[in-house]
Amino acid sequence: GEGSPAGRDAPAGAPRKRLPESETKTDPGASRQRVGYVEALIVLTSVTSLIALFVVFQFAYLFGGEAQIDVPGVTYAEYAREGFFQLLAVASLVVALVWTAIVVAGDEQSPKQIRAFRIVCSLMIVLTGVILLSALKRLGLYEDAYGLTRLRLLSHVFIFWLAGALALLLAQVFWTRRHLFVAGMVVTAFLAWTAVNAMN
Repeated sequence: GEGSPAGRDAPAGAPRKRLPESETKTDPGASRQRVGYVEALIVLTSVTSLIALFVVFQFAYLFGGEAQIDVPGVTYAEYAREGFFQLLAVASLVVALVWTAIVVAGDEQSPKQIRAFRIVCSLMIVLTGVILLSALKRLGLYEDAYGLTRLRLLSHVFIFWLAGALALLLAQVFWTRRHLFVAGMVVTAFLAWTAVNAMN
């Protein structure tokens, strides 16, 4: 009241004027600023380009197989672990970026913007799938050389579960119902864990 125009102009002791209700209410969406599709596309395109460059320049190493094991200082274990952790890092980044872009990029876009968004996200997920295939091949080489252990089995299960998560994320890009990815992740994780326990 004291800092408002009505409070300053009123004489001492006079009742202060109340501002109309339409002037005192604020727009609920004004304080929450959403990220536009342009900003989201800039970030997604940059990361997609970076992953594409990594896959192109490292393709021979990613799928080198036995040829890379013959390199001095490279063992089956190192080759497999490196591929697994590369996959884990890239997949975590991609899932976080794409899901965040879907949630915060807003709901009003033109058909051209939606098409561009879907193309970039799909390309990013497909490139992550290439790294996933590389990690699966490396793990297979490791198992062929030293046999199957519980940890290697769980690594295999995790990679296949991650492949399902990427497929769910790709479906989420084309289907606007946001519960699809989260619910699918929970269900597939439960099924994978149940299958591992059933194998004993």
